[in-house]
Amino acid sequence: MDRRRSALFVATAVATAAFGLVVPVTASAAPRDADITPGVLMLSPVETDATSACTAAFVFAGTEATYLGYAAHCAAGGEATGLSGCAERTLPLGTPVVVETADGERTTGTLAYTSWGTMQVRGETDQTLCTLNDFALVELAARDVERVDPTVPRLGGPTDLDTDGTVSGEPVYSYQPQHRRAVKEGRSLGSGPGG
Repeated sequence: MDRRRSALFVATAVATAAFGLVVPVTASAAPRDADITPGVLMLSPVETDATSACTAAFVFAGTEATYLGYAAHCAAGGEATGLSGCAERTLPLGTPVVVETADGERTTGTLAYTSWGTMQVRGETDQTLCTLNDFALVELAARDVERVDPTVPRLGGPTDLDTDGTVSGEPVYSYQPQHRRAVKEGRSLGSGPGG
């Protein structure tokens, strides 16, 4: 198993261990008026007068809660300078995270998991893992779960997980709602020697 897959495996295994079974949600029963989707804005209080603004990744369902995924560096406890999850400060679990819905309304979730914090607690020193593990979960309030649509706007899905990575030249897509062209298409560069 190469380092990149190993790092992804570690992040997934830690999230699974922390929350029982946490899996990406598919789009089978999303309400028509759902306004919490992948790509909504998430604001984390990184310092007294500063916030980190990031977009939500996929929606995850645990046994007793629903989560939005986002990058652990979005929950850094100050200005992240090196993006090493083993060295940067991180916000404590339970920190409120503002979620700005697709309609512009704001609600609050709670930081429930961060790979950075977990690696620090475990004393991780492998710099490849410290750099590649960049995953966090924000638990949504129970009152907001009915507002969730797990499909990626304009792309749909997720419909399945890619378990074997991408090969050079394979089409890849991203959804970045803050940009004029929210859906971007590119080509994979494949895996390098380090994953």
